[in-house]
Amino acid sequence: MDNVLERVNELIIGDQWPHLIGLDVSDNHIALSLYIVDSISWFSGHFPEQAVLPGVVQLHWAVKLAQVVFPDLLAEGKRFNAVNNVKFKMMILPGQVIDLDLKYDEAKHTVRFSYRNGGDVFSTATLLFSTPVFAL
Repeated sequence: MDNVLERVNELIIGDQWPHLIGLDVSDNHIALSLYIVDSISWFSGHFPEQAVLPGVVQLHWAVKLAQVVFPDLLAEGKRFNAVNNVKFKMMILPGQVIDLDLKYDEAKHTVRFSYRNGGDVFSTATLLFSTPVFAL
């Protein structure tokens, strides 16, 4: 888990990412505190009356951050392969501070994520990483 903060900061630059305001690292678990800035490009055009962070972006962030904070997910040619048990419960809006919890199950090659703020759960899912199998 060396240099996790540095690797996360290298990833989340630009207008497609929230601002990192906190990071807590323990064995196979990372908790990131994120500020959802209103200038995130994904908000553009996603509901004119009220900007909402699309669910596919929540998945994208979780996958990319998991790959950065748990580098052995990519060992031996593993790639993001599937998402299971996806639940979008509440909308993520600009200006919110949310926590993203990533829990890695090394034996199953999965990462369980949840976006939350206190007792409010915005979304949850399990990401599966595996070695692709190609049939010719």
